[in-house]
Amino acid sequence: MLEDTGLVFRRAAGAALGPLARWLTAGQPRILFYHRFAPDGGRALAPEAFEYHLAYLTRHFVPMPLSRLIEARRGGAPLPRRAVVLTVDDGYRDFLDHAYPLLEKYAVPATLYVVSEFAAGNLWLWFDRLRYVCEQAKVARLAVPGEADATAFPLGTRAERERAWDVLSSRCLTLRTAEREDLIEDLAAVAEVSLPAKAPHAFAPAGIDALRALDPALVDIGAHTRSHPILSMCSDPEVEDEVIGSVRSLTAALGRPVTSFCYPNGRPVDFDRRAIDAARAAGCTNATASTGMLLPAVANPFALPRFGAAHEASTFRHEMDGLTYLQSRLTGRHVDVPAGEMAGRAARPRPA
Repeated sequence: MLEDTGLVFRRAAGAALGPLARWLTAGQPRILFYHRFAPDGGRALAPEAFEYHLAYLTRHFVPMPLSRLIEARRGGAPLPRRAVVLTVDDGYRDFLDHAYPLLEKYAVPATLYVVSEFAAGNLWLWFDRLRYVCEQAKVARLAVPGEADATAFPLGTRAERERAWDVLSSRCLTLRTAEREDLIEDLAAVAEVSLPAKAPHAFAPAGIDALRALDPALVDIGAHTRSHPILSMCSDPEVEDEVIGSVRSLTAALGRPVTSFCYPNGRPVDFDRRAIDAARAAGCTNATASTGMLLPAVANPFALPRFGAAHEASTFRHEMDGLTYLQSRLTGRHVDVPAGEMAGRAARPRPA
């Protein structure tokens, strides 16, 4: 009952304060990011929820391509008030099936960040392989090789399998590429799961031919590395191959320049100065991260902050309107990262 009352209060407060918050933050563009789209929802966004987002954005904001925002910031040109940019990560088939038709319907542009080897059909993403292991495991408890049996993950319910994936995927973010791959293979063996060579339908990529057929005026293709590693955990040659290699291969495959880049995972700890330098060397004009709320007046174009589009409607409105941002400023919970510094720090030790 208290939870219901709180939700009602939030909705009422949003309806009353939303217009004021939009007015107060109208000069600060928003960059949103999305991942998956599916009718059954869950961790993916349901198409009807995405349509609600687009209807809200076109009613209260000014959607624009990322390239226009970058050009305006670089040339000092004014942007319209309440500017918003949409981005989508990874390049799954479900973007074509569920998101693209709605972008066409509402004439809202977006940048789609593509993992190049995934799009080419040469691999499927590591976190999806780990999820597949947790979902398909034939054992009651999933033990991590080399660890005490007491730490094994129970898999009796869907929620327990989800929790196993959550914890193990977070652990994988701290591992170098080879260590992560070894762990996933070992877990598959323990779980008695055979990993398919190609991504199953639920985890399938859009594919290069389909990407090439997208309207470039509506969807701009950006690079998202070759295999989606954590760049701060990569060696120098790996960083260059993942960043520059993905831009070059997508440019060649699509037959048009790729000038935008997105750091996998995108927290400040997940990328560093080497990744920024590689994105510049690849010919990109910008790169996005996955932390932050509103775009500050002065921002490093190679560490642009984004925030994830909330699934729940009232939360989405609060965050889009700027209520969440203003509340965090008023309560002192918001910490501005100095321009140019967001990705200049590597909290993890670099691989030898």
